[in-house]
Amino acid sequence: MSTVGPGRWLIGAIGMAGIGLGAVLTLRAVWSPRELVSTGAWLLIPTLLSDLVIMPVAAVLGWLVSRRLAPPWQAPVIVGLVLSTFVLLIGWPFIGGFGRQPDNSSLLDRDYVAGALGLLGLIWFGCVLTGVIATVRGRAQLPID
Repeated sequence: MSTVGPGRWLIGAIGMAGIGLGAVLTLRAVWSPRELVSTGAWLLIPTLLSDLVIMPVAAVLGWLVSRRLAPPWQAPVIVGLVLSTFVLLIGWPFIGGFGRQPDNSSLLDRDYVAGALGLLGLIWFGCVLTGVIATVRGRAQLPID
C-alpha cells in the first residue's frame, strides 16, 4: 500500500480549488438560461462525442488494422491513424473556416486545408518509412535456409 505525501495532497487541494474557482466564475458569467444551455452543450458535447463515437470507432479500426496487417506495419499504421484523427479533430474548425468573416481579414487568414494536408503527409511519410524499416529489419533477421 502506497502512502501519499503532504506535497501531493497540497497539489491536489490547489488543483481542486482552481477547478472550483473556475466553476464559480463560469456560473457567475452566465446570466441567461440560453447561455447556460449553450455553455453546458459546449462543455458536454465534445466529451460525449469523443467517448461515445470517436473512441469506439478508433478501437474498432485499431483492432481491424492489427488483424489485417503484417506485424511490422501494425504499430506505424495505428499511430498514423491516431495522429491523423487528432490533426483532423483539432483542425476541423479551422479547416472548415468556421468563424471566418469577410470584413476581417485577420481571422483565419491561412490556408488551413493545405496545412492539414501537409501535416498528414508528414505523418504518413514517417509511418510508411517506419513500416519499411521494420519490414527490412525483420527480413534481415530471418534465418536463411
